[in-house]
Amino acid sequence: MIYAGRLAAAGDFRQIRRLMTDRPRTVSIRSTDDRRLASALLPDPSVSGVELGPAGVLIRITDGDRFARLLPRTAMDAGVTLHEVLPTDDSLERVFAYLVAQ
Repeated sequence: MIYAGRLAAAGDFRQIRRLMTDRPRTVSIRSTDDRRLASALLPDPSVSGVELGPAGVLIRITDGDRFARLLPRTAMDAGVTLHEVLPTDDSLERVFAYLVAQ
């Protein structure tokens, strides 16, 4: 990635994003009960915030590996079925925006 004539980063954008540990990841989730799922996830240290909306719940996470193990177990324990789990900031455009904002 080149910004203002300088090399900002090199490599696969997913690898670059994983190295950006100072930026929380954001995951959009649709489930059978978004409110119950958000309440069950919020106490975990890997979750830094939740935002309920009409299209699901937006979860800000600080530890992607921990959250990946936490989500299915928590959903099952809460009796919630997951319909969709999408990272919202794992794109080339988003990574570039993070790089140039620093």
